[in-house]
Amino acid sequence: MRYGSVWVPHWPITAAVQAGLLPVAAPAAVAAGREIIAANPWARGYGIHPGMPQREAESICPQLALVPADTQRDMQFFEPVVQAIDTLVARVTVRLPGSVIFPARSATRTAGSEAILAESLLGAVADIAGCEANVGFAQGTLATLLAAREDTTIAPGEESAYLAAQPLAAVLVVPTTPQHYAEFHHCVELLSRLGIQTIGQAQKLGARALTARFGSTGQELAQLIAGDDMAMPLGARVVPEIRVHRNFDPPLVNAQQAAFAARQLALELEEKLAATSYTAHRLAVHAHLETAETVSREWLVEHMAARDVVDRVRWQLSAWMSTANADRANISQLELVVTDFAPAGSLARPLWGGKTASAESAARGATRIQALLGEEAVLSPVLRGGRRPEDLLSYVPFGHTPATAHGHPPATTNANVHLPAVAGNHLLATENSDRAESTSLNFAQNVTWPGAIPAPRPLTMYGHPRKIRVLCACGALLAVNANSSFVCPHCSARADIDTSEDTRRNIGESMLAQMRANIGTDAATDTGEEIGEEIGEEVGKSTCRQVFPAHAEIDEHRYLVTDWAGPWALEERWWDPARRVRRAYLQITTEQNAYLTYVEGGEWQLAGSYS
Repeated sequence: MRYGSVWVPHWPITAAVQAGLLPVAAPAAVAAGREIIAANPWARGYGIHPGMPQREAESICPQLALVPADTQRDMQFFEPVVQAIDTLVARVTVRLPGSVIFPARSATRTAGSEAILAESLLGAVADIAGCEANVGFAQGTLATLLAAREDTTIAPGEESAYLAAQPLAAVLVVPTTPQHYAEFHHCVELLSRLGIQTIGQAQKLGARALTARFGSTGQELAQLIAGDDMAMPLGARVVPEIRVHRNFDPPLVNAQQAAFAARQLALELEEKLAATSYTAHRLAVHAHLETAETVSREWLVEHMAARDVVDRVRWQLSAWMSTANADRANISQLELVVTDFAPAGSLARPLWGGKTASAESAARGATRIQALLGEEAVLSPVLRGGRRPEDLLSYVPFGHTPATAHGHPPATTNANVHLPAVAGNHLLATENSDRAESTSLNFAQNVTWPGAIPAPRPLTMYGHPRKIRVLCACGALLAVNANSSFVCPHCSARADIDTSEDTRRNIGESMLAQMRANIGTDAATDTGEEIGEEIGEEVGKSTCRQVFPAHAEIDEHRYLVTDWAGPWALEERWWDPARRVRRAYLQITTEQNAYLTYVEGGEWQLAGSYS
């Protein structure tokens, strides 16, 4: 498909100027992570460019005005530009603030030609933002984006030759998220080290080789450099927040009045959402009181239907009015604000495997408890990353996504914790939203933590570590040294015992006399010398030449260790004596079960089990 693209160079600068944060006619730049990401012409005149370290830029131009990057600010001021472009073309997709792409055929036919359409788009951007823009047309996603960077039009049929001459790093204009960019950057960096410098050279590798080496990222890369289209969610631009409010004179004084007002506002909100063809996931309830105070609460709503809005507003207002003082509970104004938008229909319910009626009823009950007792009253377990097994689980308020909520460490409880299901002394809702579950699982499974305990993770984590004794073959308690090797202190001490012939004979004769006294003369037919020889052999065998876990004592029961893996040393926060963790983990299997154990401070603990 033939596309058009509008690109506003250094848009973060334009947005910051419109916000009044940067001067118009002086060196200025926007920085993110101590790196320059955009610079105005005056700053570029000093040699400052995107990618330059912030400290270097300030040394080159001490009078440089700097502001931190803010994507929300960039999108806020870019939205009027998008609305202006909407009047000229249909199905606009915002890739990033400052960059849009759209199907060009119908818009070109309406305008008369691509050149006329480009002039109209440039005029619209200049009128709204007061800055210059580039417009490009080409066949395929990558060629279109690169054409916009060069403010040119690629004639039909010339895309392949145009792409082949481009440097391989040009594909980095496609990603729109940090993770996507990092994946593409890894591919480009590795291919560059192998001598692949241009898109044409990468095309010769073929889609099969790229996919085999880089997986789905390589497959996407192969499609782009071949000139194919990239799937894009049309209309995926940020919609300004939608607000509805109503003033009450006289003020609301009871929950019944509040429920009626909430229903009217919810219906009005639903109509406004339907008019935008969007759905929203985050609802903020603001109640303005007679005392000039404002109480607010945010909710995550999976399907923004009027009933869901009414339920949450009614529960919230009832909770506020029942817990507040009588004089300050009267509500003079109620305001509802929805954000976090997505195209309508993008969250269609599955044909099977979706939430049941009982699950939705439980979710409504959980949200009502939150309205009465606060968000922290109902928590959901989510998987997260970490080095220690106990770090894999955290709790977030029910209805919150892990990305927007601050996780709580697992509760201190004597109950065992089964991953991912949870049991304990907290009221937990295991039916979190699908988006929250997907986010947490993907994060926990895809992120690699250096020094983490190897998979698999235990199925059961104990609320409090249980005592265990990991024993050497000689029966002594094992230890782990600084080199992550097993040490048996008892065997090391016995290696120094005098095992000379005279000593063995004396020990053997003493033991023989004891045996005859206990079990009779006829039963003990060996000589003291023979017994002494056996003792000497056993002492020699019990030295630390081969130290390994042989037995495990759990709850005063001894089990034979049939297999083991480790130990793995783990040290965290070595600079903080109060929070320092220094331990060695060990996986063992017995005839009955498999366990994860660790030794810390000379004591073995049972962290979890694999069944």
